[in-house]
Amino acid sequence: DNDDNDICIDAATLTCGSTYTGSTVGKGNDTPATCLTTNGTGGGVWYKIAGNNQQVTLSTCGGVTNFDTKLRVYSGSCAGLVCVVGNDDECNAQSTVTFDAFAETDYYVLVHGYSGNEGNYTMSVTCTPFPTVNLSVSSNTGSEASATAVTVTATASSAVTGNQTVNVAVTG
Repeated sequence: DNDDNDICIDAATLTCGSTYTGSTVGKGNDTPATCLTTNGTGGGVWYKIAGNNQQVTLSTCGGVTNFDTKLRVYSGSCAGLVCVVGNDDECNAQSTVTFDAFAETDYYVLVHGYSGNEGNYTMSVTCTPFPTVNLSVSSNTGSEASATAVTVTATASSAVTGNQTVNVAVTG
């Protein structure tokens, strides 16, 4: 348990593949703008994870979690939080969120409880790399085409198998 992460600016760092235990009992009641869940009146704790071009799943399901949790994820800065995703009650009274964490973006995670609920929690952090996309470039005139400084980020909403063709229009 990190006693100093009860406000956003003191968020503790999360690492992919790790599990964190802590308590929201007696913690600060930082109440940023709602993010797909309502504000609670119990304590909350903050974490931060640097974007890594991976899909991140955070879950308070299982472990020592003994209260009705909520999870909210924001991007931006503590002074200007932007809602990414939030969840209340994914697995009975505990919560799970999944989001795309893009490089060069920090994500702030608030672990708190429904209404005035407080308690102990276990939060797992699982990261899955974005799928790799191989591109071949050709022009519709049949002549050679080249591309420089092209960045493609892709997320898959379902399993990708075999070879698939993706048409990309490049302008400019």
